[in-house]
Amino acid sequence: MDAGKKKINDILNGNRQLIIPFFQRSYVWEKDLWERFLESMEQVSQKGKEYFLGSVILKQMPTSTSSTVGDVRTVIDGQQRLTTLALFLKVLCFKTGKKRKFENMFILDEDKFAIVHNMFDKAIFDTIIAQEELVPVFSESKLAKAYDYFLQNVNVERLNLETILAHISFVGIDLNNEDDEQVIFDTINSIGVTLTTGELLKNYLFSQDTIHTYNSKWKSVFEADEDTLKYWDSNVTQGRKIRKNLETFLNAYLHIKINDPAYGFDSVKKERFNRTEDLFSQYKDFISMTGIDTNSLVDNLTEYARIYRLYLSSRILNEEIPAEYGLDRLNLIVFGLDATTLIPYLLYVLKNQSDQNEVNKIARILESYLMRRLVCKRSTNNYSDLFSQSLIGARFLTALSLQEYLESKENDSSLAMPGDEEMIYAFEDNVLLDVRAKGVLYLLESKIRSPRHSTALRSFNSYTLEHLMPKKWNPTTWPISDSSQIELRNLKLKTLGNLALLTQSLNSSISNNSWNIKLNGNGRKKGLKEYASGLDTMTYVLSQTDWDESKIDTRADWLFDNARTIWNFNDVEFEASSHEIHESDGNAITVGGTGVTGTTDTVSSTEAGQKKINSNNDRTKFSLDNGQTYLSKNRFVLEGIRLYINRHPQKTLAELKSVFKDSLLKQFKRLGFLCSEADLKRPLTRGRKPTDAEISRWYFLEKSAWMTSGDKIRFVVSTQITLNSANAVRAILEAEGIDVKTTE
Repeated sequence: MDAGKKKINDILNGNRQLIIPFFQRSYVWEKDLWERFLESMEQVSQKGKEYFLGSVILKQMPTSTSSTVGDVRTVIDGQQRLTTLALFLKVLCFKTGKKRKFENMFILDEDKFAIVHNMFDKAIFDTIIAQEELVPVFSESKLAKAYDYFLQNVNVERLNLETILAHISFVGIDLNNEDDEQVIFDTINSIGVTLTTGELLKNYLFSQDTIHTYNSKWKSVFEADEDTLKYWDSNVTQGRKIRKNLETFLNAYLHIKINDPAYGFDSVKKERFNRTEDLFSQYKDFISMTGIDTNSLVDNLTEYARIYRLYLSSRILNEEIPAEYGLDRLNLIVFGLDATTLIPYLLYVLKNQSDQNEVNKIARILESYLMRRLVCKRSTNNYSDLFSQSLIGARFLTALSLQEYLESKENDSSLAMPGDEEMIYAFEDNVLLDVRAKGVLYLLESKIRSPRHSTALRSFNSYTLEHLMPKKWNPTTWPISDSSQIELRNLKLKTLGNLALLTQSLNSSISNNSWNIKLNGNGRKKGLKEYASGLDTMTYVLSQTDWDESKIDTRADWLFDNARTIWNFNDVEFEASSHEIHESDGNAITVGGTGVTGTTDTVSSTEAGQKKINSNNDRTKFSLDNGQTYLSKNRFVLEGIRLYINRHPQKTLAELKSVFKDSLLKQFKRLGFLCSEADLKRPLTRGRKPTDAEISRWYFLEKSAWMTSGDKIRFVVSTQITLNSANAVRAILEAEGIDVKTTE
């Protein structure tokens, strides 16, 4: 690289041809810049002071020995200034009778032009340069309008050609073949608008000699019409960065290629491609390292691009999302919840898996995996390696192979799929960013609501997020009985149980008011019942006469109870018409498009008072008296353990815990399956002590439920029972000779 001050005659020396890349952007200067340029030329003419016209970056190109042009250079930077200067000098030279001066600079041997313009402006620019007399060029092109401006406004009495040629300077940078023009260009133009990867790649792959290939392949996919251009130019949020759709696609495609086993890239070679910056140079490296035929690359790249545009788009954010697992739901996660690292693998699957049913199964697994990790605030640092290197590299194209691979990460904390125990803690305690919390609630709502719902689900972007108990709560309107619980309240009000989807933001005077006003409005401003009507995730909320930490936890647990079934690898249909939130009054709030009703199940008020966290589609009941009375899973486990203790009154608590192990709870270990009175206040896994409200949901605490072991220790039994837990207890009882019957 050689850099220094250059005069006009150093750049346009009569034997040098400057080639503006054929696919470079068209001329864009407008009247304000033409005016400033002309004023500057007049000042130079009158004052004779040196004037810097900016930078010009030229890259040396190979020339043929038979060529009459000895020096050919590509214009990396300076197109706009050189074009403007050429138009201005054409007018000034011809108006001052110095036509030969202009031709010496701009017309070479064999009538070749010193500046060869891009495809957009070449015809008009060539027409102007070749004119024997100054005449306007009628066109909507900005280049033609610039020429017309100078025709009308160049005043030869205020301008001096020789002074201008002697005093106009550039910062000239000459590059050789080894210099990286893009790095230099971006550095110099860091404040302005730099060329995109798509534009650079297009210039690299095509030339005037391959215009047919460009038109038939590249243009038809990326530049066919205004809608196509708008699509590829739309923004995609990637973490803290915003990239164009085309850049996002090109990055994804490159990662598909470098992880294709056919190219045999090892980890060292792949490391070169892990940066999101300098994407164009990475493409050049890939082409150089693989020796891939550029025509084959263009064929494959444009084929992937068609698939990308057909199936991957943020438009779903403005449309109603379907309840069925599939690409629409994944698009919402990718573009709405910033999971763009998934794109390479998803694009790879769409290209190579033709079975749509299999694609939908893969979509379910990916949604479950991503949403569980999002709720649990698991790190996304290793997602790029997972969704590119691991999944593409091993060619996972079936749901079963993908599931088995992700399940194998169980002991890998960085990539493991969180279990139900971690999920329920997350729903109760985690604070998510607003858009992520909104995504969780929206995706749950779309699955929970009945297909016969009278109110259509709106698009993701149509909803706003509201804190039910306000973040800035007032103790007068939101009383708290125990001031020591303020810290817990401030945590709970930011969690999912306290967040609501609304069709419109509440007025601040309503949002921060008492629960009754927030719920019903004040007559002039509407409340929750107006803007949350028809949302099944809000049915329980809208039925409450007050709202506190206990209600927040109850709703959080209900949301979790649905989420653990919806976001699960197992192929189990979700029943959206019979979800219940049990409260201490013995009634159940039924959610699923059917309103708020009392339950008709025959259960004791104590059992109904315990928060059930069970499978949404399981209604199995158990009998210990030969079918005379059937009990729910929770009650069956409680009475079954009591029956076992009556047969073994001498067993210590430790011995009982060795029979009824904590592992029987599967993902709900909490403080243990059997929990002593002393252990009820034992800190949870995160060091926080459980609240009374939490303990009352997790264990049978009524007086008759307490039991005593052979070593005189009082203990209680967990209510966090799954069907698997109940069947495990059933097996223990049947081994004792106790007959257990079941019914659906």
